[in-house]
Amino acid sequence: MYLYRHSHNGAVPSGLEAAPRRHQLYIDLATPTLVHAAMDIKNAHISIARQAILLILTHRAHLPSAHSLDRLLLLYFLSYYQNPTVTIIQVARTFEFYLQTDALDQGEALASHLFGLAYATVLRSHLYPAIPQPFCITLIHDDTTLIAPPFQPTQTRPQPPTSPNELDPHNTPLPYAIQLLETILRDIFRCELATGKTHLLQRPLPPTHQCNLQTLMHLFPTGTSITTTHIILAGIPIMTHGSQSHALTPILSKFAKFTALLLSIPALDMQLSL
Repeated sequence: MYLYRHSHNGAVPSGLEAAPRRHQLYIDLATPTLVHAAMDIKNAHISIARQAILLILTHRAHLPSAHSLDRLLLLYFLSYYQNPTVTIIQVARTFEFYLQTDALDQGEALASHLFGLAYATVLRSHLYPAIPQPFCITLIHDDTTLIAPPFQPTQTRPQPPTSPNELDPHNTPLPYAIQLLETILRDIFRCELATGKTHLLQRPLPPTHQCNLQTLMHLFPTGTSITTTHIILAGIPIMTHGSQSHALTPILSKFAKFTALLLSIPALDMQLSL
């Protein structure tokens, strides 16, 4: 329940189903100036600072409202990670063994939960309050999707800034939120966003509109891409009006391809009847 309240849909029951529906509602019903920014953390589990997770678990375990499971999770973390853990990496046909003294073991049973708990806690306390509404955060493990306006003119700043160094949470909510997220990842978790994996979805706007992303790309990280059709969230396309066929065609083509391969199996009817 804690993770659900903190927008982490990847570690709660039915979270993967709820997240795409929420974003599709924003697309269908909210103002077209809102932008969905889908991002990915580079090598999240094997890069995150172990000390950051320990500090968050320790803080939660000593809160007056702490649950007994919070203390058990802290004890589990200390027990499992008290010694270096063995990591196996395949190189060509050989396997190399390394002792890992930081980050999380990617195959460890609670690694996803530990990452999600730490990540959601920090974003809820450091990122969410810093951006004025409307603002939405959706987390599915390390995949992070934000919803916010890219630009909001004010009396003192009627035009967009010319440099990322001039971002403001009230004037440029989404670029500022992404910049703040990069700072949080770097300073607290020792992570970074994956280059070239930031995708912005915006419903079509007139070319002269002040919130048209085509005129604001200098405010976003290098390698950011724009689409007016769809993005993929939890394996499901989030689609703008009129782009259903464009978004679903690749998925349906793959389905048709694999269905044809299945039906081409010799004597399939006989095998299914056994």
